[in-house]
Parts: sequence; structure tokens; C-alpha cells
Amino acid sequence: MGFAKDYQNIGWIFSKLRDHKKALEYHNYALNEYERMNDTAGMAREFSYIGSAFSNLGRHNDALECHNKAIAIDRELNDDEKCWRKITKSWLLLL
Repeated sequence: MGFAKDYQNIGWIFSKLRDHKKALEYHNYALNEYERMNDTAGMAREFSYIGSAFSNLGRHNDALECHNKAIAIDRELNDDEKCWRKITKSWLLLL
């Protein structure tokens, strides 16, 4: 799995500390690792986490773009449950 999970965990810690810029940085590191490994499920998770970080930074258009990428990957993986959770997150950003 390389460093992807480590980067992901560090990103979550920064999210909990409300340092969303650092969270975004580490989730992007994780995304790059998942892309390098061609781990599409990991990529979908990271796009969702990156979308949440963008939302917390007030960058809602970027958040929607990331959540839509996660949804597209989940659809390719036929993971309807995760897909619907991400669609719900996307809708909540519009409210």
C-alpha cells in the first residue's frame, strides 16, 4: 500500500485539528500514491476526503468537482452504497 494510508491518516489528523490546508496537502499525497498503485477504491476515498477539505475551506466548487470524481469511480466499481453517500454530500454542499 506504500505511504497512501499513512498520508491519509495524517490528513485526517489535520482535519481534526481544523488545519484544512494541511489536510488537503496530505490527502493529495495519498491520492498520488493511490493513483501510482492504480488503486481506484483508494482514489475514490481520497477524492471524497479532498472534497471535504475543500468544503471546509469554503471552496465549494472544487469540493463538488472532487465528490463527483469519487462518485464516478464508485459507479465504475459498482459500489452503490458509497456512491449514494457521496451524492448526498454533494447535495448538502449546494444548500
